[in-house]
Amino acid sequence: MRIWTLGRFSVHIGDAPLRFTGKTQKKPLELLMVLLAPVARQVAVGRLEEAVWPDTEGDAAYRSLGTALHRLRKLLGCHDALILEASCLSLNPRCCWLDRWL
Repeated sequence: MRIWTLGRFSVHIGDAPLRFTGKTQKKPLELLMVLLAPVARQVAVGRLEEAVWPDTEGDAAYRSLGTALHRLRKLLGCHDALILEASCLSLNPRCCWLDRWL
């Protein structure tokens, strides 16, 4: 998977741009954009919850994050593309290429 964030936002799976079948899933894409926003390679789960679900309380926000993470992995076609470890989420550099990492 290749992700461009500098100058444009684009996600390619293999050689093809990410395509949506049916309704575009906004929360999984919003989660990806929040994950890509900071310079750090890992983002704390609490920060993601606050950014994507600002009006949702603790456990509900965590469940929403879990659902969005599952949908994002399915959308990207690679479960291993996102690593949830020690209450932080990150892209897996073995599966993902990001223009900022050059």
